Amino acid sequence: MNLAIFDLDHTLIDIDSDYCWNQYISELGYQDFETQNAINDNFYLDYLNGKLNMDDYLSFNLKFFSEHSLEKIDKLLKEFVTKKIRPQVRSKAMTIVNNHRKLGHTILIITATNQIVTTPIAKFLEIDNLLATEVEIKNGKYTGRGKGIPSFADGKVTRLQDWLQPHNKSIADCVTYFYSDSFNDRFLLDLVTYPTAVNPDSKLKAHANKKNWPIVDWRNSLN
Repeated sequence: MNLAIFDLDHTLIDIDSDYCWNQYISELGYQDFETQNAINDNFYLDYLNGKLNMDDYLSFNLKFFSEHSLEKIDKLLKEFVTKKIRPQVRSKAMTIVNNHRKLGHTILIITATNQIVTTPIAKFLEIDNLLATEVEIKNGKYTGRGKGIPSFADGKVTRLQDWLQPHNKSIADCVTYFYSDSFNDRFLLDLVTYPTAVNPDSKLKAHANKKNWPIVDWRNSLN
């Protein structure tokens, strides 16, 4: 199997989708803008510094979904993708996706962002395979809790290995490409056949230079 794996935020799109979603629902008046954005900013800094506590973050980030119906959430997400995500898709990124697709490679998004926010984004990008942090549903409603292992840091390796099992494959059995901007993704980048740092943060840039990985610039190329 030839597998082309893409991180989502700041790789395929020019923004952090989780962060942008919280801003969006604050703008719509569903939560206090200043309070929620201050909390969101602190979590984002922790993420950039590799110190994010995923349990705490999920408790904060999934609360909104537990308070509203699936129908309402679905409607808001469709509007969110159209208004906020579509303008931020990187054309250079999609060119690479399409090049892999033409070669017959399997395309996969793997992201720490929750599946609620990322499923409609993956659909919009016409990428069928998505590994995102899973969210618990009970009695037809989101509970506000995560489920299973978050696809964050070394959790991305575990989630990918689990995803490959039904195909009777391991990571080592595949020719793998992985594109990411974040040092948090070094665990998977270190394992794939062809790692690429996309507009990397400072820590990943240093790591990529040490490993002699390609470093590419996909910014300033919005659709």
